[in-house]
Amino acid sequence: TRISPKTDWIYVDTKPGRVLYENAIARDSDLKALSVNVTNASAIVDRLQSLSVTHHWNSFVTDIPTDGTGNVNPTAATTPGGVAIHSFDLTDGKSLFTESNDLSLESMQAYATFYNGDLTQGLSKRTDGKFITKRLDLVDPDDNQRLAALHKYRLRVVSQVIWNSLNSNLSKASMDSLLVDKAKFMFECEETQAVHYDGFVALFLILAKVKPSAVLQVKSYRKQLESLTLRKFSFNVEALITAAQDIRQKMISEHGSTSCDDETFAGYILTALSTGNNASFNDAVAFHNQQFQMDKPGYSTSDEIIKDLSKLYTNMVHLHTWGKTSDSASAPKLVALTTKFEELSKQLEAQDKALVKLKASDVQAPGTGGQKKGAWKFKKVGETTTDPDTGKSMKWCPLHGKGCYMPADHDHAAWKEEKERKQSARREKRDRDSAPGSATKKVAFNDDKRDLLKKLRLAQKLQAALVTGAFISAPELEALQHEVESVDAAEMSLKE
Repeated sequence: TRISPKTDWIYVDTKPGRVLYENAIARDSDLKALSVNVTNASAIVDRLQSLSVTHHWNSFVTDIPTDGTGNVNPTAATTPGGVAIHSFDLTDGKSLFTESNDLSLESMQAYATFYNGDLTQGLSKRTDGKFITKRLDLVDPDDNQRLAALHKYRLRVVSQVIWNSLNSNLSKASMDSLLVDKAKFMFECEETQAVHYDGFVALFLILAKVKPSAVLQVKSYRKQLESLTLRKFSFNVEALITAAQDIRQKMISEHGSTSCDDETFAGYILTALSTGNNASFNDAVAFHNQQFQMDKPGYSTSDEIIKDLSKLYTNMVHLHTWGKTSDSASAPKLVALTTKFEELSKQLEAQDKALVKLKASDVQAPGTGGQKKGAWKFKKVGETTTDPDTGKSMKWCPLHGKGCYMPADHDHAAWKEEKERKQSARREKRDRDSAPGSATKKVAFNDDKRDLLKKLRLAQKLQAALVTGAFISAPELEALQHEVESVDAAEMSLKE
């Protein structure tokens, strides 16, 4: 009755002591279990500190010895009131909550080995590396020995209070993740071979994942992921993805899988891949992002997204639709020149159409010219008339087309003979130029060839659409073309 279980945790086997123990390790009904990650860092520390104060184990975690032999002193110490207390050679205590940077896994394991051992066990790990719990003599008639044994026993009880508090206040997934490293804090009873998990070491490992330095490190890694752009990797998609995966792997190995889960990582990848200057690829990234946000099958994991977009990038490079993968100063100029070329091509095409239309107007039938210059020639107002532009006399020639005004001295028979002579000369020259082996052979850009060129352009656009839109690989596209050509050849054979 002299030592209260509420403060010393010695009499947990008594009825009031057991009640206090059960209350200490239970989670309040209005609190949710917390996941161990940097996002919950403050909430976890606040929850555990509050539990330590409420259930009277705060003094044990704020004075973790890091120096001294751990041996029992020759005589017991006394309080200012003269009460004998335990006395060990232990110094330089550190707080788990506020001085965890001054503690290490090695020092925590040495401390756990100290209180799980008998009175001969000092502040160090066993030479065989095993974690063993030994019997303590709590009724030794020697006050110094008995008080020392009671202190180690008390620390064992508090260790279980801490472990069970973690188990009830942290999520199952977090505890399962912690137990992956159970070999670091699992002790075995020397007599019964029963095992238990040490709460002090487990608490240290939990706080190591959410301590300020860890939070800052995770933030640093996240900033690295946020800063990824294709320009930094010479517009090479595969290089960017590899760098992002390396950063994530470091985060997981140092701070656990919750530091960068798959959903978060996929978001970073999609953002980084949308920073290029290839419009077709950017459209594909936007589509994948939309499907990912909707959790559509085939777009719900980072691996699926990376696989699709990497394949698209490879195909575009193979078909030369990706563009230069260089971050040199020439890249922006290339884009500008390409844009200018397309604009000039459109202008030339428009001028070509206008020229063809203008030439066609020179041989318009009578009455179709409207207010155009020369339209008066095709409208008969008499056998003779005057040219409104030159003032020359004109006469009506019914043999010229469907009839029109010609100069007054016009001889239609001579005019027709000269026209036929010129046409014949042009045909002979064309035949000579197109003869096999001719050095002056030219290809006339007739309507058939114009149609062929349009078809070729359409075929090229279709190829690009199949690669960028349907994600058909270049080899698959070539195989498809070969199959079509085979079918065409078979049809021609049947027709023959």
